[in-house]
Amino acid sequence: MPSPAPARPEPAADAPLLAAPLLEVQDLAKHYPLPGRWFGMAAGVRAVDGVSFAIGRQETFGLVGESGSGKSTIGRMIARLIDPSGGRIRFQDRDWLALSGAALRRERRRVQMVFQSPYASLDPRWRVADIVAEPLRTHLRLPAAERRDRVAELLQAVGLDPAVADRHPHQFSGGQRQRIGIARAIALEPELLIADEPVSALDVSVQAQILALLQEIKARRRLSMLFISHDLSVVAYLCDRVGVLYHGRLVELAPTRALFDAPRHPYTRALLAAIPGSGRRREAAPPTAPAGAAPEGCAYAGRCPHARDLCRGAAPSLRPDPAGGWVACHRAGEI
Repeated sequence: MPSPAPARPEPAADAPLLAAPLLEVQDLAKHYPLPGRWFGMAAGVRAVDGVSFAIGRQETFGLVGESGSGKSTIGRMIARLIDPSGGRIRFQDRDWLALSGAALRRERRRVQMVFQSPYASLDPRWRVADIVAEPLRTHLRLPAAERRDRVAELLQAVGLDPAVADRHPHQFSGGQRQRIGIARAIALEPELLIADEPVSALDVSVQAQILALLQEIKARRRLSMLFISHDLSVVAYLCDRVGVLYHGRLVELAPTRALFDAPRHPYTRALLAAIPGSGRRREAAPPTAPAGAAPEGCAYAGRCPHARDLCRGAAPSLRPDPAGGWVACHRAGEI
């Protein structure tokens, strides 16, 4: 018989949302079923498990966590590249998941995405002019001459010479390719830009240039941004608020300065302690219980040095913290 699915915490009644957000995510979930040993489907993987947050106008909101924590899955659901298993997404107070067909094609220009790998996200057979002009041709149906002028403007906006428009992606460095990807993403003048690990595949020497470019574009175009990363030092530089994900659950959400100065969740503290030169003391993990040992309780209980029976038996909900953030930890007030 299939094993029962892990218990998921109920969302807090006063979920961590803003008064008038641009984007509102409520109890968002994505589950991938796994084949059973006999027939039917066994309990699957909860890639995203009841996540709620909001992004304000002209705000940069960061999502951080280890690989496999669900960060990119959330970004792709917001961009409508994959469908969620449950939950709600509202964009400018409109039901984003209710859109389909022509209405979705018309509205999705308002939310665009910069992908992690500039090597995989650009078609090697296309010229740069075709790559950047694709959304203009698909959504705006601009005439060829107007598209050429617009492509030249976009290349200049990301720091590239318009003369490179006739070249192919293989003729560019990784940083230059990511600039091309950014030019494509802003071509339709979106209101929300989703940046999915946009510098993780780049040399360290180039990362700062791309981050500065994203900052400049956000300020100049008055965008909101969802910035997805596993690197907290990058998030500290770029983001106004940060949500920390662990095994598909949001375990802490706070303004960036508050999160770095006084992290409330043990997992957040572990992430900060892992930053080279942070000077933070690493808390020793329990010697026995492996990660994920308590799926019916807190997902971090198997690695948490502060875990007790309550943590292993009941999943904590994300609740307001006196310091001004939100934390999903039964013992946050004690430790």
